[in-house]
Amino acid sequence: MNEAGEFLFVPTGTVQCLADERLDTGSVLYQDLKAKQFVYDDSSSPLLDILATKVRTKFDHMCGGTKLHIFVVTLRCEHSCEYCQVSRQTATRGEFDMSPATADRAIAMMMDSPASAVTLEFQGGEPLLAFDVIQYIIPRAKQQARERGKDLDIVVCTNLACVDGRHTSVFPR
Repeated sequence: MNEAGEFLFVPTGTVQCLADERLDTGSVLYQDLKAKQFVYDDSSSPLLDILATKVRTKFDHMCGGTKLHIFVVTLRCEHSCEYCQVSRQTATRGEFDMSPATADRAIAMMMDSPASAVTLEFQGGEPLLAFDVIQYIIPRAKQQARERGKDLDIVVCTNLACVDGRHTSVFPR
């Protein structure tokens, strides 16, 4: 495996052939190794730029702090999907919604990230069942993002089963 996470299965003895300079540079194996930046020769300099881009892309998430912030605003859901990982509560159990104090602290933690652009993703349960919590969070997050000069993306991860006209007010076109 190379620095970019690419790999290639090679015949036994390939490394020894490379070390002994016995691998034919015209062979398919050599060209595959070169294409994936395992070997370099005089014509490899453009490939080094490709490798640098791959490595930079692969490790970009490690620079600049946490960019994705998931807010589980409720454990309530109107479905009981077998594949769901959430400790589901019935749709009427509002005590399983995020409190304003927790929301304020979560927004503050998100804004403390050194990332210049952050994504606020609402999840649940079904987050639209706690739409009042979403309506509480969004304007506060937008205001704090403006004050701190951060770009803010907002995502709602929903099954859309309970969408109605009131849900469009917080997401202007």
